[in-house]
Amino acid sequence: MSVFPVFSRPVPQRGYQWWYVDASSSDGREHLVIIAFVGSVFSPYYARACRRGEADPMDYCAINAALYRSAGKRWVLTEKPRGLISRGDDHFQLQDSSLRWNGNQLDIEIRERGVPIPQQVQGRITVNPRFTTDPDQAQIHLDPHERHQWWPFAPSCDVTVRFDHPDWRWRGSGYFDTNQGAEPLHEGFEVWNWSRSHQAEETLLTYNATPRSSEASYLALAIDPQGNIGRRDIAPAQRLKRGLYGMDGEVHLAQPVTSVKMLEDTPFYTRSMITAGDQQVMHESLSLERFRQRWVQFLLPFKTRRQR
Repeated sequence: MSVFPVFSRPVPQRGYQWWYVDASSSDGREHLVIIAFVGSVFSPYYARACRRGEADPMDYCAINAALYRSAGKRWVLTEKPRGLISRGDDHFQLQDSSLRWNGNQLDIEIRERGVPIPQQVQGRITVNPRFTTDPDQAQIHLDPHERHQWWPFAPSCDVTVRFDHPDWRWRGSGYFDTNQGAEPLHEGFEVWNWSRSHQAEETLLTYNATPRSSEASYLALAIDPQGNIGRRDIAPAQRLKRGLYGMDGEVHLAQPVTSVKMLEDTPFYTRSMITAGDQQVMHESLSLERFRQRWVQFLLPFKTRRQR
């Protein structure tokens, strides 16, 4: 791999960068999402620091692991300060957890305690990209001021999951991307909806984002096994059932939605596995308007463990 997302790229004051992996088992029953943050965009502590002025994103790094098991969900969101962080081109160490490039393979180790129930969560994930994209072609600005950027680096991956706590082992397919921004996410956007799916040999990706400074923008991409990116017409929107907290969402798919398995249902964010025809679609809806509300900021610490 000649070009890969390095973990050492500087992140500006009040900015962020994250690295995102999602995966599903070959039988479609188990799902996993891992996100590592410099400048945790969903941290109430970082949001408060940003409101006060200059805020160092290195003081608000975080590792999020969401294990959607058929035997029950486990959730980790641990925020760690600068003294517990090490970054280099090929590694991001967050105390005992890490992401590390091993040649063409991404190795992820999770050694954390869950929240709100403090259960052990310990395991390893290996991510082997089937193909990757050229950053000159695939690094995409999501807003008109070019302050927020998205790179769908490895749209299709082979993933192996081996956890000891809980006992959880499987193989499947997945996806890896990275986002970065020069301002807080909630200052740049009002809402967004994102989805990814695999169809034949292509990976299909959609973004429906509403920046605060402009109207909604719609993006639909098809990426082939050579990493070539083609633009597509955005499919009509299909409204999704509201979440428990009243979160709205929509998905842009050519085929009608036949089932929705909600993996995450929060006051400002939902994550779902959607079935539409023969497609299995990972989908998220995010409301930054809701994230800014005081009652949401009050609830967030119950989902976050901050280490000193």
